[in-house]
Amino acid sequence: MGLPNKIDELTAQQRAFIASYVSCGNATLAAAHSGYDHTAPSRLLRSPVIMRAIQAETRRRLFIEHGPAAIGFLARTMDDSNIPVKLRIECAKTLADRGGLIPPKASENNALEEKAENELTAEELKERIRNMQRILSDRAVEILDNAPQADDQEGQAVDPLS
Repeated sequence: MGLPNKIDELTAQQRAFIASYVSCGNATLAAAHSGYDHTAPSRLLRSPVIMRAIQAETRRRLFIEHGPAAIGFLARTMDDSNIPVKLRIECAKTLADRGGLIPPKASENNALEEKAENELTAEELKERIRNMQRILSDRAVEILDNAPQADDQEGQAVDPLS
């Protein structure tokens, strides 16, 4: 059977490969565990649909298995008065963002983002790269420097927000 064109067209064997690959990270072992021969891993990993399914399964597992721990860590850090205020504020912002309290920025070109990379023209790929660079630069945060300044007096309270 050929490779699928859509994720919902995956066979049970392809789904087994994806689950095994996400668990172990080794395509050869995943192929063997799901009943494929030794030539299948490279063919499967070249399929854009298989790769999207692997990405989706990875995100799903991260959300289920690690998401609650990450949220707990952010909440504990935000509430810890021994942590610098700037870091606590960043934790609060991250929690609010992940919790949907800060609406995501509207996408300028949804149709472009829905296409797989192998379906894009060279110009569309360049546009996607420019969009990603813009998003990354918008998300960049200043690294906090908590070292005391030379003009700080020992024993004198320092405003951590200044």
